[in-house]
Amino acid sequence: MTSKPTKVFEVFLSYAQQDERLKDELEKHLAILRRKGYITIWHDRRIAPGRVWGYEIHTNLTKANIILLLISPDFMASDYCDSVEVKQALSRHEAGECRVIPIILRPVSWQDAAFSTLKALPANGKPVTEWSNRDKAFLDITEGIRNVVEELSASMLAETSGIPPVLEFHQASALQLSQVEMKDEQASLAAQELENKGVVSHDRDEEQFDGTNELTESLQLEENILNMSALTVQQVNDAWENVRKRTKQKSKSGVTAAYLGYYKVLAIEGTPEQPIVVIQAAKQAYYEYVKTNDRYKDLEWALEMEFSLPCQVRLIPPGQPLIAPQQSAHLERPVTLSPNPPEEIPGAGTQTPISQVAQPGYEDSEAQPLTVQQVKDAWEDVRKLVKQKSKSGLFAAYLGYFEINGIEGTIEQPIIAILTKKEAAYKYATNGDRYKDLEWALTMKFGFDCNVRIILL
Repeated sequence: MTSKPTKVFEVFLSYAQQDERLKDELEKHLAILRRKGYITIWHDRRIAPGRVWGYEIHTNLTKANIILLLISPDFMASDYCDSVEVKQALSRHEAGECRVIPIILRPVSWQDAAFSTLKALPANGKPVTEWSNRDKAFLDITEGIRNVVEELSASMLAETSGIPPVLEFHQASALQLSQVEMKDEQASLAAQELENKGVVSHDRDEEQFDGTNELTESLQLEENILNMSALTVQQVNDAWENVRKRTKQKSKSGVTAAYLGYYKVLAIEGTPEQPIVVIQAAKQAYYEYVKTNDRYKDLEWALEMEFSLPCQVRLIPPGQPLIAPQQSAHLERPVTLSPNPPEEIPGAGTQTPISQVAQPGYEDSEAQPLTVQQVKDAWEDVRKLVKQKSKSGLFAAYLGYFEINGIEGTIEQPIIAILTKKEAAYKYATNGDRYKDLEWALTMKFGFDCNVRIILL
């Protein structure tokens, strides 16, 4: 340990009486941390004569910073350990008030226990009694606890630096998840039924894209059906404090969670099923810290736990606009809804980044980059081609709710970024492979191998 922690952490040992000898061995190995002033150790043998046994255990469980569950067949068979100590320990752990660590002493089936989702010690959850050298097992446990003390100390330091209090979180219930899945299925069936019944006329005059008459009615009905599950910026903003708390729980450190307080949620990209949350740092230091050493993955885990969706994040440094070139730095990745991003197309050869075209002195071939204005001017023609390709006017009509927001990628393979504020239009466009009809239409119109990136604001 490089420096003394910000406080002495109280360690509570929860164990079965039959494991007292192993408990004593563990306490010997932890003595170095105790003597250095990093931890104190408490267990029921510390209860003085005349004290109320149950009260003393409850009191020390309540104030402990680290709770070690010494797992064995006797521990698992103990009603008191399970119903009192484990229950109270996990409740405080989930509230972010302490850290609970299972210590596997002897072989037993614990994978279905309430604490089975927590990382156990020694390494890989191998029981202490199965190590050929038990001292090595206890050394591994001691080093693991030393690391936890360092992480908790860093977390406390971050909190004293100004991280605001966070709210408790509640995972979505299975019933809520099933309801979302049912709504998705109903929306898909209803949309198909609209087309099968001819609510949207397939022989509508090619020039009619003004959203009137039957098309307006079908769009309204479709929007009512689809007005549900796509993640929104407002939802992420409302849950941001919960997300920061989950990040702190996952990373075992409060530093990342603290820095996330200086990020702003800009947009939701990707698809309703796999959203990408775009966030921008207020300062370069916060951006660099979160993107380094895959720390952003703890945030992705926290978002997934909060919204029950496989979320990703895209980090943007301070001062940079939302639409970034594809060759941007680490994690500033655009979300292409097509397979094979431009830089991975086999046989594509050397490609010219659009961002280089504007640089003084850059000499290019005769190829000219596609511009936002060109796409805007041709958008009605593109929508007509989409209708021709998809055999339906519904997708073409929804494209009327999108704006052209930028051109990314390369000259040879541009990525057209389009955005909408209408959730129904976003969900319809990203459902299945509908976006491929738009990519085909753009390719036919401009002669480039076009991809699209769809953004919901």
